[in-house]
Amino acid sequence: MMYNVSIDSFMAGLLLIAIAQCRVINDKLYNMKFTADEIKLKAEVQEQIQMARLKKCLRRYDFFLNYCEVVQKVVDVTMFVQFGMSSAIICVVMCGLLMPSSTHTYVFMVMYLFAMTMQIFLPGYLGTQLRYESMELVFAAYNTEWISRSESFKRSIRIFVERANVPIQMSGLKLFPLSLTTFTSIMKSAYSFFALIRNFQDR
Repeated sequence: MMYNVSIDSFMAGLLLIAIAQCRVINDKLYNMKFTADEIKLKAEVQEQIQMARLKKCLRRYDFFLNYCEVVQKVVDVTMFVQFGMSSAIICVVMCGLLMPSSTHTYVFMVMYLFAMTMQIFLPGYLGTQLRYESMELVFAAYNTEWISRSESFKRSIRIFVERANVPIQMSGLKLFPLSLTTFTSIMKSAYSFFALIRNFQDR
């Protein structure tokens, strides 16, 4: 139990760090505006300030991509096994609820079902959040004051937007994404299996 809790917490922590880094980049891009003192400066100086800020954001984004690549290697096999085992256990436990049993057994199975559901819900939710935050980077880049900037600044923004158009998506063994869509499809399949067994039981 301690091993499972530690691994789940570790995986969730890795995804939370990625989400936090993405939000920092979004915030930096959204707030890439001149202060009252900087507006009074010459155009050349303003250009240098904005380019320095943009380069800092691009370096942070490069670090973010490298971090996500490392996290993907860490969660790849683990999430595949966790989603696979949890999906099988959810189906078995839901069907086990149809069998006559004592109150203690029934309560245990309900709690166990809840625990298995949370094991796949949390990574799915965090994976969805990471995808949405990475998609926000495009809008954050458009929000910068790029119209009056130099051609070099605009070129850098265009390249950044092209890369940011591909959202960050964690996956399990490159077979399924860690998302709420995957979680929903698993729960739908489990309930369909449960309804089928109940239908046969009623007959």
